[in-house]
Amino acid sequence: MEGIFIALPIALIIAVAAVCGFIWAVRRDQFEDLDTPPKRMLMDDEPLSSSGDRASSPRCRPSRDPRTGQKPVA
Repeated sequence: MEGIFIALPIALIIAVAAVCGFIWAVRRDQFEDLDTPPKRMLMDDEPLSSSGDRASSPRCRPSRDPRTGQKPVA
């Protein structure tokens, strides 16, 4: 019986925190767009360069040569 005096207030505090968190999320428009995020992975990426070579992109070039540890010559 004494355990209920500890468990009940803790359960109420957790429930109030969950309700407050839900209200905060609704007011911050966290549930506004539920359709786009799952479909985002199906959308096209940035188009390739005119030659179609991804290696020419600065994102794809390594910053250092893995064998020597030196910066590559452009």
